Amino acid sequence: MNIDAIYGLPGQHEAELIYTLTEVVRMRPDRIALFGYAHVPWMKRHQAMIREADLPDVVERHNLAELAAAFLVDNGYARIGIDHFARPHDALAVAAREGRLRRNFQGYTVDRADALIGLGASSIGRLPQGYVQNASAIADYSRRVTSGRLAVTKGLALSQEDVVRAHVIERLMCDLTFKRSDVARRFGPMAQAVIADAALLAQADSDGLVRASDDGFAITERGRPFARAIAAHFDAYLAGTQARHSAAV
Repeated sequence: MNIDAIYGLPGQHEAELIYTLTEVVRMRPDRIALFGYAHVPWMKRHQAMIREADLPDVVERHNLAELAAAFLVDNGYARIGIDHFARPHDALAVAAREGRLRRNFQGYTVDRADALIGLGASSIGRLPQGYVQNASAIADYSRRVTSGRLAVTKGLALSQEDVVRAHVIERLMCDLTFKRSDVARRFGPMAQAVIADAALLAQADSDGLVRASDDGFAITERGRPFARAIAAHFDAYLAGTQARHSAAV
């Protein structure tokens, strides 16, 4: 059994969050995904009905996330990656301990397949060659499917550097670390740009969020709440986008 738990909801404070998580833990789910409420009224127009004053600020969101994580760990759940928790016997927890954890559009998984096919309007698929996305409008998606056509309307081919960066980002999101020798062995000279980025990030860090060693780069326990932002540093496209996103914590 899997349960999604959300922090950062309108009017939600520490007492309300702990009450909810107490009820969740009582059901003994195998896995719990702990997500921050994504307030994106520019995309979800109905969210404009929520008053900004009723939402926790970024510091309060951080405190709620850490409170929830500590509560789940205290109740016997292993912390998986950046936002998942699993009972120690669960396949996710075992894979995390053994360094076999994977992450795709569906979240954390133990599936080793190199292709994920999205079904339904707007769904995104990942193939070894790149990404594809189905038509977003339900009517357009339905017309394409009922007429026997592919529902895909967008595609993005991955370059060799994209593949390297995707691997490093996935390892950071799963293991909070990667080995430079492993990346170099897998990708050869193409790995050098990413390895150099890691060295520069470690040198610039004055808050103890990351750590570099002779053969490694790791996000520290102090940096764990900011793992998304740290991993995003290795995304070559993110700095140039004008897209707006929900809060990272």
